[in-house]
Amino acid sequence: MHADDSQAGTFRDEPALVARRLSTLLGEQIGLYESLDELGAKQADLIEQGSGAELLSLIQQRERVVGEITRLNAELSPLAGSWETLRDRLPEDDAKSIAERVERVGLLVERIRVRDERDTERLNRARQRVSDELRTLSSRRTAAAAYGAQPGADTPRFQDREG
Repeated sequence: MHADDSQAGTFRDEPALVARRLSTLLGEQIGLYESLDELGAKQADLIEQGSGAELLSLIQQRERVVGEITRLNAELSPLAGSWETLRDRLPEDDAKSIAERVERVGLLVERIRVRDERDTERLNRARQRVSDELRTLSSRRTAAAAYGAQPGADTPRFQDREG
């Protein structure tokens, strides 16, 4: 028997216990998603400003928050699996509170997803602009070099200064 199996058995026997634990974990999850949302808003500003170094630092912060969310999701998984069967066994206020938290998480996830898609598009456009500028610069250098002195070309060795 796995630890999760015995834990799931306890949750089936004690709906109030699972409700408390689920509510606590969902509260933590909401806090992490709110942090991720705030970082996403800052990320959009940094992309707009073209602040590359600050953007990289912020992305590292986001990765840490995503790591915490991943850890928390693993902890939530067995509880979420038993939620459907326990909902009807809980007092209405507890079930409603948990449902509201689940809905809040869903709204945050969607808002973050939409913003991240926009930011990805902006970053792709910026990358394309830089690529185009580098290509143009390279073409200009090539053209300038073509008009410059050619190696081995005849250059005057003597000058008639007396005229």
